[in-house]
Amino acid sequence: MGIVTSKRRNTAVTQSGSKTTDIIYKEQSNEKNWMNEGFAIYKELQGDELFSKKMKEADEPPSDAGALRESQIAFYVKKYQVASTLKSLATQQRGGHRSVGATGAATVLNNPLLPEHEYFTAGRVFPIRVRHSNFHSKDDAGSDVRMLSIKFADSEYESPFDLLMYTGEKAAFWNIYSFDKMLTALKEGREAFQAYCLANPHHFHLVIAAFRRAPDSFTDQRYYTWLAFEYKAKDGVQHYAKFRIAFRVFVGDVPPAADHWRDDSFYGAHYLNGCNPDTIKRCTEIPSKFPVTQELVANLLDEGDTLQVAIEHGRVYMTDFKILEDILHYGEKDEMLERRYACPAMGLFYVKGTGEIVPVAIQFFQEPSETNPIWTPNDSEMDWIFAKMWLRNADTQWHQMITHLLRCHLCMEPFAVASWRQLPSLHPVWKLLKPHIKGVMAINTVGRERLIPAGGHIELMKKYFRTLNLSSYDLPQVLKDRGVVDPEKLPHFYYRDDALKLWDAIKDFVSKMLSIYYQSDEDIHKDSELQAWILDLHDNGYPIREGESDHGIPSSIKTAAQLTHLLTIIIFSCSCQYAAVNFSQMDTFGFLPNSPAIMRQPPPTQKGNVTEKDIMKCLANKHQAAVTIATVFDLTRIFPDEEMAAREAILRFQGKLHRISRSIKKRNETLKFPYTYLLPEKVLNSIAI
Repeated sequence: MGIVTSKRRNTAVTQSGSKTTDIIYKEQSNEKNWMNEGFAIYKELQGDELFSKKMKEADEPPSDAGALRESQIAFYVKKYQVASTLKSLATQQRGGHRSVGATGAATVLNNPLLPEHEYFTAGRVFPIRVRHSNFHSKDDAGSDVRMLSIKFADSEYESPFDLLMYTGEKAAFWNIYSFDKMLTALKEGREAFQAYCLANPHHFHLVIAAFRRAPDSFTDQRYYTWLAFEYKAKDGVQHYAKFRIAFRVFVGDVPPAADHWRDDSFYGAHYLNGCNPDTIKRCTEIPSKFPVTQELVANLLDEGDTLQVAIEHGRVYMTDFKILEDILHYGEKDEMLERRYACPAMGLFYVKGTGEIVPVAIQFFQEPSETNPIWTPNDSEMDWIFAKMWLRNADTQWHQMITHLLRCHLCMEPFAVASWRQLPSLHPVWKLLKPHIKGVMAINTVGRERLIPAGGHIELMKKYFRTLNLSSYDLPQVLKDRGVVDPEKLPHFYYRDDALKLWDAIKDFVSKMLSIYYQSDEDIHKDSELQAWILDLHDNGYPIREGESDHGIPSSIKTAAQLTHLLTIIIFSCSCQYAAVNFSQMDTFGFLPNSPAIMRQPPPTQKGNVTEKDIMKCLANKHQAAVTIATVFDLTRIFPDEEMAAREAILRFQGKLHRISRSIKKRNETLKFPYTYLLPEKVLNSIAI
């Protein structure tokens, strides 16, 4: 319901009796791989026929309530009210709970999707008390239901609103009668509770659902209200609501940029080790279109250093986003859309004696003028912060459309298509490439359908692709051409250092693998399937269209060295390069001021006028920010390969093996000469030795 609790001030621990209740428990893996196997285990224990019968009985609607039924309900309610009160009075403790309490505050967030409500008013803050506890038994990290009670008043008296929440989306009971049966079974012990669970597959399934998803974690839990509330909104429509506890965004996982984004050294390091390490290059002379002078940056250099000397000794670097010139901006031709802006900006960077690289000058457009000044750290704080944002915004456009989408996703797709079309499954090149290209076509299809509508960013990719050449994927040569290969001149370039090691390792691996299957260059030349593959790439994957240069894809492969180089490019680009430019996105874009993807106002044309209000008005609004963060969060998650139907069977099999292993180990504890040869963890998958 849009409530966030925070500001915990103190905690208190209370304990009640130590009675242990055994409940049926199936060991679960951590939350990422968690699956409720209650129904599957029930079938395993009771058989499919009984499972189907019980499910059919459970789905039968209850009989209509009458006067007698109402009196019975009243009796049970009174029974448990009295029992709970008497127990609390007798023990001077809260009945049935071991709990950890805390006080804090709950703030109602603004959620336009919810109908307006008198109580849940956006911005309203409640002092609250919270109690975490176990449902009944002693604290076992894996085999107990957890409770969360929230009292919307930090006082000893009644609160205007209370929430009782539990792990598991639903209760293992659904009316007063099943509640009475469950409590009676719990009191009578293990066998009675087992019988209760087996009486209805839903009981079994829901008891498991309430266990901790990660048995070794006290924090990785999900809480829900089991009962629905009547939600009396101002619109007069009958609503019902259930509540759950959701993780706050960034709790314990705030990108480092949130604390350091203002620092120039942190800013500069992002051009080396952030999500776009491809654009910075050594500056060998100051271009006339970016007339940075000694006087402009003198106090920003190390003592005794000059701009010209620094350039000559390889301490000055530059980024230039000229490619953004004349690219259509969002909303530029449609007055119904909110305008967005981007600049073909340029940035000048200086490597200090400490090895840190810092920005010293930024210009928004390609031609200097009175309305296109050069911004430096000597300007006002807000001026300089805003200037850095505009340069980063340009870098973001390049990263998303060129470095990430075009060069990794789209330009690797032709290699995948040609491989599927031309190489049989036994071909050594197919075996080398398959792990790296198997997901390219699928994810690109999803991206084209959902994430890449027509617009200026498509024109940006077209503009870059016209001159794209295979040689631009040759990492060692590209780094050399950009003048960034020397660690003495440009230290702390960890992308370069790590990427070159991985490149060499991949190249060596590919070379050795190919030498197993090709004894000479003649073997490669005679491989008709391989030659069909490269010809398909040349003719159909990278054809030379009007207005485009040759993309550097050969029409035939003549040597082992040539094939090794090409396969190294493909494997490195689909794995290492993709990891560097994709999985760094959350750290880069997860805190928007660090690298804004959207600018909603035109850039300033004069110094000294920028205010914090101007910056906030220019940055993404709340909705746009949420979409950006959610998008990069999804893009930086790693999903394992899995087939859910098969996975369920595999998990059941693994569970059986685990139980067999435990029983063997337990038996072996009593043996003088333990028999261990058939412990599942010691059994090989096949005949191998």
